[in-house]
Amino acid sequence: MPHFKDTNGGLHFLDDAKFVHVLPAGAVPITDEEHAALSAPPPVDPKVAAQNEINSIERTEMIPRRVREFMMGVFQDKVTTATITAQQLAVLQKLKATDDQIKVLRAKLK
Repeated sequence: MPHFKDTNGGLHFLDDAKFVHVLPAGAVPITDEEHAALSAPPPVDPKVAAQNEINSIERTEMIPRRVREFMMGVFQDKVTTATITAQQLAVLQKLKATDDQIKVLRAKLK
């Protein structure tokens, strides 16, 4: 059964013609291709997508940029003085991996 579009731009699908009466007044049939085009999400700006991913990473890791950079600096100082523990080194490696991932995304913002 076809897809329908109402006068407000709403999309509808009926699997049986006997339910046509439940459609809003003025609804017209549209093809599957028209339905696919009308229901497809709008394209996302790559810069917006990159910033959204950065925000998601920082929220998930619960470590904003300033805190991450500060902690990396503190741990980096310990690496150069050879006073870093294995646990601190693991944290530094995780921070560095997260920071590298975000740097790649930040490059897309330019």
